[in-house]
Amino acid sequence: MMKHVDAMEKSNDRRLSLSQRIARLVRERGWTQKAFAEAAHLNRLTARNIMTQPSVRLRGDTLRACATALGFTVEELVEAPLPELLRRLRGPKAPVPRDEILAQQPELLAWMEANPDRAAQLGPTDVDELLSLQGTGGPLTHEGVCYFIDRLERKRLLLTQVEMIAGTDYLPLLEQMVSLIMDRIDVQRSPGRARSAAANGPLSSG
Repeated sequence: MMKHVDAMEKSNDRRLSLSQRIARLVRERGWTQKAFAEAAHLNRLTARNIMTQPSVRLRGDTLRACATALGFTVEELVEAPLPELLRRLRGPKAPVPRDEILAQQPELLAWMEANPDRAAQLGPTDVDELLSLQGTGGPLTHEGVCYFIDRLERKRLLLTQVEMIAGTDYLPLLEQMVSLIMDRIDVQRSPGRARSAAANGPLSSG
């Protein structure tokens, strides 16, 4: 499953336009359009176009200004994998409390030591969430650890895909799909209301 996720992440990275890559990095920095324009010494219209127009073409001087503001070279901004650039913007992560993980989730520690590259993608919040999980008889088994980490990785990939789609003309379709899914979730959470609605039948037009 992880090979499939890795392949999808690389594919999504390739699909992003240059302006979408920059916009994602700007959001990671927490900059508003105004702050981005000031940091890169761009006019507000150019900054807004980069943030909202996936197909906008960037001149060489604009690209260099964006790269410098974000702390990258032009080559890095254009060629480096987006996840790597995002990790660099986030800075070093707090060290993982190894003893705490060993005490609470020994199989998680074993997985992290066997998969250092994937473990490096886990943030403190992810680790805290994994530490809080319990299996049927106590700490997670190896299979349980793999299952929940797979879900975290899929969620991270999905959020990246949604963000990419949100910057395209497919945003209305995405909103419709999300609305349909949320309706199903609401029905599952409120089965009594769903049964009541079904019993009353469709509303009359008159």
